Amino acid sequence: MTVLALTPTRLVYSHTDEHPAEDSESRPRAETSTEANPVRQESPPWPSAAVVPDPAAYVPGVNHAVGGPC
Repeated sequence: MTVLALTPTRLVYSHTDEHPAEDSESRPRAETSTEANPVRQESPPWPSAAVVPDPAAYVPGVNHAVGGPC
């Protein structure tokens, strides 16, 4: 899923991919990348990425995704 949001000062882009379990021992996961770019960009954007090891059990503010700035 991809989401674009335009605020008065920023263009925010977020994309999530879901990946099924690779075998019977692993669990499904989701990967999300997010960028927030100034509308009048004066420097390169700083994208970030996060991996949610078990999306079905993810609770915002409780579980922590793995990742950070790229």
